[in-house]
Amino acid sequence: MKIIEAIKYLRWENSLPFYTVLCLGLVLGGKPILDLITTPEYLVKIVLLSVAFILLSIALFFAINDYFDSKLDRLTKRKRNPLTDGKMTKRGMLALFVATCGTGLFLTYLVNVYVFILAILSILSIYLYSAEPFRFKGRFILDWVTHSLPGVFLFMAGYLTVADFRPEILLCTIPVFLIYVLVCDMQQLWDFESDKKFGLKTTVSTLGLEKTILSLKMLVISIFVSSIFVFIVLPPILIIALLSLPVSVFLLKLRKENISTFEKDYLKNVKLFYIGALIVLPFLIMFRII
Repeated sequence: MKIIEAIKYLRWENSLPFYTVLCLGLVLGGKPILDLITTPEYLVKIVLLSVAFILLSIALFFAINDYFDSKLDRLTKRKRNPLTDGKMTKRGMLALFVATCGTGLFLTYLVNVYVFILAILSILSIYLYSAEPFRFKGRFILDWVTHSLPGVFLFMAGYLTVADFRPEILLCTIPVFLIYVLVCDMQQLWDFESDKKFGLKTTVSTLGLEKTILSLKMLVISIFVSSIFVFIVLPPILIIALLSLPVSVFLLKLRKENISTFEKDYLKNVKLFYIGALIVLPFLIMFRII
C-alpha cells in the first residue's frame, strides 16, 4: 500500500479529541506554554510524548481497531478499512501494530515511568474495547468505560509530563471522562444501523435512539456542571468550556428527526471549536494566561 494512500486510512479525526486532551493536560501542568517550549528539558519530553502519541494512535485507533472491526466494517459503506478493501493483510496489520505500539511505549518510558504506565493502561483499555473474546465495544456500559478511560489516561500523561502529581488534578478527570463517554455515544449513534445489523449490543443500540439523545443532553449538562467545580481549582478550564459552547448548544437541540444529518452537522460545530482555539491560542500564550 502506498504511503499517501495509507495516510488516508488512518482517520486522524478519530485521534484528534485524544490529542486535544493530551494538550489540555500539558496546559494545566501549571507552567506557561512559552516556558515549556523554551526549556530544553520540557521541550524534549513534549516532542517524545507527541511522537509516542502518533505511533500509539496508529497502533490503537487504526491497526487494532480495523483488525477486529473488519467484519463489521463490511456492512458500513462510509467506513474505509484496508483489510476489507484488500489493501493490507492481517499479518501486515499485526506487524504494524507491534512496531508502532512497541516504539511508542519505548518513547513514553523515556518521558517518565508514570507516562509509561498510563500508556500501558490505555493500550489495555482499547484492547478490551476492541478485541475478542472481550469485545467490550458490544457490551452495555462497558463500552463507555473502556472507550473513555484512555482519554483520562492521556490527560494525566500530559499533566505528569510537565508537573508533579497533585490530588486536585483528579477533579479534572471527571469532565474528561464524561466528554469521552459523550464521544463514544456519538460514534455509536453514527453506527447505529450497522451495529444493529451485526447484532452488536452497544449501549446506544440497547437504549434506542430517543434515550440515547436524552443521554447526550444529560452528558452535556453534567460536563458543564463538573467543569464549574474544576474551574475553582484550575481556571484555564473555563476557556475550553467557552469554546465548546457551539457544540454543546447543537447537541442540546438534537432531535430524532435530525439523526440523518447528525454526523455532518456535528463535525461542522467541532470545526468551529478548533478554529476558535487556533484564533484564541496565540493571545493566551502572548499574555501568558496558559
